[in-house]
Amino acid sequence: MEQLLNRLTAVHRWDDLLEWGERWLAQGQTPEAAYRALMIAHAGRGDLLRMAAVYRRCVEALENELGVAPSPQTQALFERLSRGEEGDVLAAALFPSPHKLLAEAGRDDDRPAYQSHGAQLEGVHPVSATAVPRPIENLPPDPHPSSPPHNLPPQATSFIGRKAEVTAVRQLLAQPTTRLLTLTGTGGTGKTRLCLQVAAAALPDFADGVWFVPLAAITDPTLVAATIARQLGLQESPGMPPWPDVLADYLRDKQLLLVLDNLERLMTAVTQLAEWLTAAPRIKLLLTSRVSLHLSSGQSYEVLPLLLPDMHQLPPLPQLGQIEAVQLFIERTHAAKTAFTLTLENAPDVAEICARLDGLPLALELAAARIRLMSPRQMRERLNRRLQWLTGGARDAPARQQTLRATLDWSYDLLPAAEQTLFRRLALFVGGCTLEAVEAVANAEGNLDVLNGLTSLLDHHLLQQQEVASEPRFTMLETIREYALEKLAESGEAKAMQQQHTTYFVALAETAKPELRRANQLLWLDRLECENDNLWAALAWSSENAPEEALRLAGALAWFWYMTGYWQGVTDWQVKILALPQNQTPSLARLKALTLMVRNSWGGGDRSMAIAYQPECLSLARMLADKELLVFALCNGGSIEAALGNQAEAKSLLEEALILSQQTKGIWLYGYAAHYQGLYFAAYLQDYGAARAHHETAVEIFEEVRDQFFLADSLYLLSMDISSQGDYSRALSLGDTALQYAQKLGNKLKIASLTNNLGDIAYNQGDLYQAKRRVEEGLRLFSQINSRWGIAQSLMLLGEVALIRGEYEQAKKFFEDSLALWRERKVKYASSRLLALLGQACLQLGKIEQAIACYQGSLRLAQEVNIKKLLNIGVEGTASVWAAKGKAVQATALLGATAVSRTTFQEIRAPAFQLGYEKVLTMVRTQLGDETFNKAWAAGQAMPLDEAVTFALQES
Repeated sequence: MEQLLNRLTAVHRWDDLLEWGERWLAQGQTPEAAYRALMIAHAGRGDLLRMAAVYRRCVEALENELGVAPSPQTQALFERLSRGEEGDVLAAALFPSPHKLLAEAGRDDDRPAYQSHGAQLEGVHPVSATAVPRPIENLPPDPHPSSPPHNLPPQATSFIGRKAEVTAVRQLLAQPTTRLLTLTGTGGTGKTRLCLQVAAAALPDFADGVWFVPLAAITDPTLVAATIARQLGLQESPGMPPWPDVLADYLRDKQLLLVLDNLERLMTAVTQLAEWLTAAPRIKLLLTSRVSLHLSSGQSYEVLPLLLPDMHQLPPLPQLGQIEAVQLFIERTHAAKTAFTLTLENAPDVAEICARLDGLPLALELAAARIRLMSPRQMRERLNRRLQWLTGGARDAPARQQTLRATLDWSYDLLPAAEQTLFRRLALFVGGCTLEAVEAVANAEGNLDVLNGLTSLLDHHLLQQQEVASEPRFTMLETIREYALEKLAESGEAKAMQQQHTTYFVALAETAKPELRRANQLLWLDRLECENDNLWAALAWSSENAPEEALRLAGALAWFWYMTGYWQGVTDWQVKILALPQNQTPSLARLKALTLMVRNSWGGGDRSMAIAYQPECLSLARMLADKELLVFALCNGGSIEAALGNQAEAKSLLEEALILSQQTKGIWLYGYAAHYQGLYFAAYLQDYGAARAHHETAVEIFEEVRDQFFLADSLYLLSMDISSQGDYSRALSLGDTALQYAQKLGNKLKIASLTNNLGDIAYNQGDLYQAKRRVEEGLRLFSQINSRWGIAQSLMLLGEVALIRGEYEQAKKFFEDSLALWRERKVKYASSRLLALLGQACLQLGKIEQAIACYQGSLRLAQEVNIKKLLNIGVEGTASVWAAKGKAVQATALLGATAVSRTTFQEIRAPAFQLGYEKVLTMVRTQLGDETFNKAWAAGQAMPLDEAVTFALQES
């Protein structure tokens, strides 16, 4: 029996522990270990009342049958569990050695003493197969001094989590200066249950008991005293003084705890409480209320919802199941459907249910009760209509706890009409709001007392307040917000309030747009970030109801989206808004939205959309003659034409942008144009000297105007220019500075890109360890934000590192995965480079024919985009295949041709290509000898690069 109870305790099988502990006691013995097992089981289930009842049974049994008190260990266990400690009470706590028990009791080691401690010391009596556990009796209040009287109601379910809260409230209650303590919080947070748990744990501290007084059914404050008196067992008699006086006289010499539940509808009775505290110096009051009492003589403790999982990164299954909200949902679900378990398949749904129900215990319990009708996935899909199906609470629960709507109705009805109006209007804000926004949107007509109204809603715990950037921000739990939206719809105000909301946030976005290029850039980025959910809500509503405002908002927000990396999904919204019939007229608003949509879709990888809209964008910009927007359109066009291989057109557009930018007010636009001009020279002309000059100009300008976003971007490009010229130390320094700016901005995409960039520079420097470490970190960051082009870039770099390290199979796999992503996005430049890298990996693996196919594909794509750097790579790759096939003369000629081309552009090979180049150069020189090699080399040097490309493709 001892071993069985040990094992059951170790695995926390509390129900089985209760059953077998009772079976042992049913044999007629008095084994304290059995009582300790029952105490631990009840405490493990969170039921301190039943735990205390078992201890009383133990005290009575030992006194009646053996004439002794419980052992010191049993007494210590009771004290620990009463304090809310689980105590790690496993086998050692249940079954200490007999000698230890005797030593603790101060007794000699004799047989009578052994017998006085029952069968646990003598040996276990066999248990019959038909033994039935004895039910725990409903014991009346025990007059024993170690067990004060109480009327605390037994709880049908276990108490989950809240260890920190129980400890904190107990400590507050135990302080000598604490006479009145109020647990506050919104409806459904579990205030009553926490209060009962604390009261049960505090029972030993009050000689005259702990008395629970439910007040939810009382609406007349004058009846509070009589209700308390009845719970204390006081009887009414003819001619007696008023109940408040009787109660004051009764409490005068008592040492007890009064637990008053649901005081929020009886606020005028609180003055009477203060009088009783004065009359009875040894009593304490523990209250629950949805409304803060603001008593000078009392303290309050806010009961928050249960702890929630991190939805961005769910922990492993065992840890997820121990998070309070999840643990409660699982246990209550298991009660309704015993076969339910948390699995890898349903864990994301369970976690989202808990998060979107805000960790409210009542909501979680109501949801769990539906498990027989709906799977977690079905529940998750219905969360937008949670108030409709979160019903059917326990039949013995109060009416206000039968449905989620009922408990919110209770709170709403406590508000005066003006505060109800403010409450429902605040539901418009998604993700919270500032005081300024409340006044502009919810009180545009100016007839509400906003300051006092917000204070009251905070006191009623229907609103929460946080400090964001030293400014108060007001938020609602989503469950409460859904209820408030229902009330807003019922009021008939919804459309007018939505219009006010949209008008306010359009104005905010338009005010913010120019500030995003100035010294206050970070401040405005943070402000827009805080309002991001509101901005999206305004965009969604206006696209259906106010198209012109939707167009203005899309144009104003595009800059913010570009700077914060919110590219995914944005293009679809912009296209939808641009396609609205009301927005087809050529206008400045349409041009703003078009210009920034093209740039964002191009930068975000949706290149087909950018290509489709660029002609209209450039044409409209020329027609309206807005210089700033025309510069943007010209830079967009230059980037697109260059990538499509139209280098002459790209050069013309970018030069026009640079000239035009110098004719506008201020220097920022010139820095922007120089930034793009430098990018073109580096990426498409391999003229790193010219690129460096343009990027140095851009850096100077953005430093002067304190635009940290474009400063980071220009520093990044400058670092790549310098890296391409071989100055790796300087490049790393600039790249690291750019990363620091990106981290200050909080732009996850930029941080990932710059982390990758540092890996690229380290790779070019030959530091493969740092290169691999940086790029792996970049890959992790890109994966977090699901940036497919970023993932593709990281995989390509990791493949190059693997190639240098001789890990050819691994390199081949990296290149194939990266190539698939680039082809998916139809990026020819990157695809050409990757095919050349894949060809080199195949060549090292002896897959000659596959290598030839790769190099041919690389050359054809390089021809399409007309980038000499890629043509050189493809030609040299073809030479390496020819050398492997014994065509040393032809291979040498190709190498001679690229030598001239690379010297012209001062181009340095990437390490992976340099390694292949050196191998093939050594091979052909060895095969041919110096004289033949020199002739073939000279012939190649006389061959223009385009002829070398044609020759390579024909001969292959």
